[in-house]
Parts: sequence; C-alpha cells; structure tokens
Amino acid sequence: MSRILSILLGGLVLAASPALAGMQPILQLEKMVDDEATHVVTLYASDIDPNSIATDDSYRLTVNGQKVDIPDALSARLDRERRGYSYDAFTKGVSEDTSKAICMMAGPARGTVLSVLYLTYENNQIADAAMRPILTRPDNCLFTKRIRPVSDEARFEAAGAMATLQTILDLHAN
Repeated sequence: MSRILSILLGGLVLAASPALAGMQPILQLEKMVDDEATHVVTLYASDIDPNSIATDDSYRLTVNGQKVDIPDALSARLDRERRGYSYDAFTKGVSEDTSKAICMMAGPARGTVLSVLYLTYENNQIADAAMRPILTRPDNCLFTKRIRPVSDEARFEAAGAMATLQTILDLHAN
C-alpha cells in the first residue's frame, strides 16, 4: 500500500511542478496486480496532436512519479507513432471484454495496461481528448481484462509503444 501511496503522491508533486506546467499525459503504462497499479510510466507532451510537429514540442517522462531522462528522439517517436492508435480512423474502434480466468492458479492477477490520450476529431480539429486504455497484456492466466484496437495495424503499433515503455520501466523502476 505504501508503494501505491508514494506513486500517487509523486504524481501529485509532478502535476504541481512548473516543469510539467502546460503538459498533458499522452501515454501511460501500468503494471497491474489485481486492480491496483504497482508501477506507472507516463509520457507527457506540450502538444497533444500527434499530427503536428513543432520545434518547441517538449516532453517529460516519469517512472513511478519520478522524472526520467530519455533521448528527445525517443519521446518524439513515441508521440508521433501514437497517431496510429489514438483515434478511431486508425484503430477502427477499441474492443474491450473481460473473461473468466483460464486457470486455477493461486495469487493475484497480473497484467499490463497501455493507455493513450484518445482523440475525437470533428472538422479536422480535436474536439475531445481523454486517457483511455488501448491495449492490455496478461502476465499470468488470472488477468482477464482484454483491450485491443480492432485494427491489426493499430494493435501492432500500440504493442511497440508498450514494449518501449516496458523497457524504460525495467531500466528505471526501483
């Protein structure tokens, strides 16, 4: 429980931080145990539109609420590539279901959830944006939440982001 509290408090400190002023979360990876996040990687950006690129775009990445330095090119790539799975034109929608556990294993359900700032466009303008789970991966047979983009291409691109954020977590988690 203290781990969860430190993650939440770290996130509150960062949200109030001048370094994150004007920035919004655009990608988030959560390692889940049952229904609680035990580790969180969040990429923040100054511009939420993956279709625009500007020289003054800035990014911040946090692991469990602590700022982590990664190359600007990596942040920009993660931002650019989310275009393929951050709105319906490319995802063809997002499929969500929960099934029964497929085993009788003891212990908690463990899995990974990738969320993206999911965008709604009207007249070629962003009309709405909300963090939304886009892809899950079970780490054991008890994790039954299944979320996937309908489009195979979008699923492939989201899996690439999940793998990159997982690697960052593996390198920087306490």
